[in-house]
Amino acid sequence: MHFFWLGMVGLWCVLGAEARAEKSASVEERLQRLEQGQEDMFQQVLDRRGQVRSFLGEDISLGGFFESGIVAMGGGGSTRFQASASNHTLGINLAAEFSENIRFNSQIMAGLGFPILNANNNPRAVLLGFPIRRRFGTAAASILVAQGYVEYSTNPIFVMQAGLGYAPFGIAFQQRDPVLFRRRGGPQLIGGIAADAMAMAAPLWMGLHLSGSLETLSGRGGYNLYSFTPTSNTRTPGGGARIWLAPFSEALAVGFSTQVGKRNQTTFKTIGTDLRWKYRRFALTMEYVRNYTKFFNPWSAYLEPEVSVMEGKLLFYGALDYFNNTKGAVILSSTTAIADPYKQLRYGGGVNLLPSPHTRFRLGYLWYDYLGATERVLGQGRDFYTVDASVGVAF
Repeated sequence: MHFFWLGMVGLWCVLGAEARAEKSASVEERLQRLEQGQEDMFQQVLDRRGQVRSFLGEDISLGGFFESGIVAMGGGGSTRFQASASNHTLGINLAAEFSENIRFNSQIMAGLGFPILNANNNPRAVLLGFPIRRRFGTAAASILVAQGYVEYSTNPIFVMQAGLGYAPFGIAFQQRDPVLFRRRGGPQLIGGIAADAMAMAAPLWMGLHLSGSLETLSGRGGYNLYSFTPTSNTRTPGGGARIWLAPFSEALAVGFSTQVGKRNQTTFKTIGTDLRWKYRRFALTMEYVRNYTKFFNPWSAYLEPEVSVMEGKLLFYGALDYFNNTKGAVILSSTTAIADPYKQLRYGGGVNLLPSPHTRFRLGYLWYDYLGATERVLGQGRDFYTVDASVGVAF
């Protein structure tokens, strides 16, 4: 009898040990799976810098740019020498992939700067009852939602976007990040020319944008169709279109752009042509834009040749940039707007240092030459120069 109970106790001990061993193995296996999952997650974070995985499973990409510049200007007796660290801009880009065909893209820009007052040195300009000459003004800060759209595409021929973004007009208007410009700020044609600061064309599309690209018998081509709302007439949407063609290879691309809309109560039409050519270390960018309005027809054109050396780490460029705005330009003087006509030719050049694909250091010189009857106003000269040093980084 005693042997029977001793056998039962032994059996119980064996079964208990096996159960404990099995439970311990199960716990250990679960710990191993948990550790492996944590390791995989950590490795994904390391391998996908700039991206995080949201709780809903969509891919969210984070990027942006920062640009900072110092400007010195002077020339003759009409503009005394002065310098200022006058421009600082930060952009944050966010994009989300919802599916293979649907994504969201956005860009928020914030800036702090010291804008130039009386940029054309018009002696009629008055501030607080006193005439002012061209000079750096007080600090101005701004925040702008430059892009924010949902995109749907099934193939490269048809891409639909809804929201707002940079207008696909020519070349300069389409630069998403200012750090891509060889000379900081880009050409004159993207600057403001009227009280509504709409520039030569509406800079942002708003509403709907359709685009596509396809292979042709002689190369590649594409199109853009979009709507926009001018800031000076928020009740009347406008429309724009662009076609482009790379007839032989990606080394040469030409485009034609147009917009139709309303500035205040007057209809305007803008047309533009552009060309981008690249051959080995050499490249050339050309663009022409003209705005047709009932009372004035400003136009602008620029030419920028460039050559890169040291495997693209050093880039030299030249600039020839003309703007004819003899009827439409105005300047705010105290509380009123006065006429500020000008014909201006900017020429000069500079160098870009690109130590990495994400970093650009610039040094540039430009002479601002006012032409014809706009060279002097009431005996006051207008010509001047700028020396611009800046740094830009994309991340």
